[in-house]
Amino acid sequence: MSAKKAELKKTSLTYDYKAVKQGGPFTKPGGTHELRNELREVREELKEKMDEIKQIKGIMDKDFDKLQEFVEIMKEMQKDMDEKMDVLINIQKNSKLKNVCCVP
Repeated sequence: MSAKKAELKKTSLTYDYKAVKQGGPFTKPGGTHELRNELREVREELKEKMDEIKQIKGIMDKDFDKLQEFVEIMKEMQKDMDEKMDVLINIQKNSKLKNVCCVP
């Protein structure tokens, strides 16, 4: 045995993996079957949660689309109001100019 292996053997903890594999403290009769059932249940719950998330995402996407439509409508309304304000400002300026020019 080399010096490195001897050193490792001294410092490492020994563990009997064969005993554990043959039915050590971590296993019990039917344990694998129970674990499979639990795993199946967890998968079903996860699938249900994923379906719920997809439904919520769909609703949020629709709401976002509606919000975008609303924003576009508001932009058009703002543009329309700006144009009307420009017309009113021009009318007011023209009115003042007429009053200044025509006042005796």
